[in-house]
Amino acid sequence: MNLTFLKLRVANSPWLLFEAKPEMAKAKAAFWPQVAGIVCPASTGAAAEGIITLDRNSSPVLLDSWNARGQKIIPGPSAMLAAARLLFDEGKANSDSVSFLIDGREMEVIVIDSATFGIPVGYPSGPMDMSGVKQAGFKLTVLPENGVSAFIELWGSSMNIVLYEQPPKKNASVYNGALKKHQAGRVEAMVITRQILKMRAGRVDPLIAGAGALSLGIAGDFTDREIEVKLGLDSLAVQWPRGGPIVAAASPEYCFSAEVWVDSEPERQ
Repeated sequence: MNLTFLKLRVANSPWLLFEAKPEMAKAKAAFWPQVAGIVCPASTGAAAEGIITLDRNSSPVLLDSWNARGQKIIPGPSAMLAAARLLFDEGKANSDSVSFLIDGREMEVIVIDSATFGIPVGYPSGPMDMSGVKQAGFKLTVLPENGVSAFIELWGSSMNIVLYEQPPKKNASVYNGALKKHQAGRVEAMVITRQILKMRAGRVDPLIAGAGALSLGIAGDFTDREIEVKLGLDSLAVQWPRGGPIVAAASPEYCFSAEVWVDSEPERQ
């Protein structure tokens, strides 16, 4: 079966978008995992975090996703923004929002303008210790490298976020054991100004990581409540209005379209 896909990049996070056509419903359960394993690797494929399928026969459009290892995952904020950009450009969305059906729930992406989309990512909490910064719900730890860190849970993701005032003088590998114990991804950010952070999101969705970094910046009084987060050549905007959830926004970019041949009756792994 010859499949056409689009590659979009959202805040330095690339995704491959496929159409889930009616005839594919009869394919074996291993079909989409096999597709992900073929097209996602950087060495032999299109270099992506995973694939997203859009079933337009559903109302709202049904989104499913698999990571680069072929594991079924719930689409995160960056995947949702990529799909929202495509549907908006096709004229198949409202002027102010794009709705999806994800894991049995209807979820919404905010249309900010024709190229920028946002999504509320919730409120941060602390999986290790709730006795620290009460307004943020997590404990702040002061680091010897002129910065702070905290374990934060947000949108179902556990993160160890490290926020530096200056570039660290040494590798903070002391935190690796805690990361493994709590199955958390490591996010590193550096304060450029009160309105700008530079960040490495690691394995964490960049919109979730940016929201976590902002919550740490506000708790430690390093940043304002609305900032720009730079990731490589891309950036995203994050805001935490008083009394509301953190909202992250980015401008999904089209990379290219391509085709891949996949056996419609894949062998089970």
